[in-house]
Amino acid sequence: MALVGNTSAVVTATGEVPTSTSADASPASIELESIAKLDECHQGIEVRTASECAAIELILAKDKSVWLVASQNKTISKHTVLGGFGTGQWMPAADCTEPGVPFACPDGDKCLVQLDETSFAQEAQGYQTLSLYKLLLRAETEKHITSHRLSFLEVKRKASVEAGEDGFEITIKNPMTFWCLWDPRGQADRTDERITSKNFFSKCLGPQLPQEVAMTVFRYRFERVGQNFKIQRPYMITARGITLQKDKPLKLT
Repeated sequence: MALVGNTSAVVTATGEVPTSTSADASPASIELESIAKLDECHQGIEVRTASECAAIELILAKDKSVWLVASQNKTISKHTVLGGFGTGQWMPAADCTEPGVPFACPDGDKCLVQLDETSFAQEAQGYQTLSLYKLLLRAETEKHITSHRLSFLEVKRKASVEAGEDGFEITIKNPMTFWCLWDPRGQADRTDERITSKNFFSKCLGPQLPQEVAMTVFRYRFERVGQNFKIQRPYMITARGITLQKDKPLKLT
């Protein structure tokens, strides 16, 4: 993503205007004056569909840039789900012949994941975004688990930490990739595949995936019988708060 620090006097050759999108002084993001301008300057629009957020759409331009546009002025909070990667299956990375979503845990026990709360507590609803560390602590305090088991991961408590601190050593057992599959409700040759927010980001795979404004997070479900966390699908969430102006597309990547 092209990020610009000084937004007062910068307009790109395509008419893109950098704009501050977060109250916490995050880097500026690219905003266009209208959807017509996006269509004109980015080779047209390939996909446009409603996001998981009310009154907000996801747009994939033909140059593979990804945008958000709102039908009214709106602020999206941090860690809000924008959409998903659709139907798919987890495969060893070496066996995945097409682009997918690699499973990654670059920040160890600080890495963010999502928990399907309905699987963890009887009266809970929805899902929560939290660090692996907090997830593992919840398992210990609420489920009295002493040996942690999560899909694709090996978890050990850190043997050496500073006084008053705690932590877990997180290791990926084998490289895995979520292989996105075609939606069978479309045509057999994929020329008319049905695109919704549920599978929108399967069209944005590779180096163009959002990073600064949005991020991929992996959702887990707690299996009560096996007392373990089973991975589900990846989702795209906001990495920080985002403010959208009515009908002005904001660039994710």
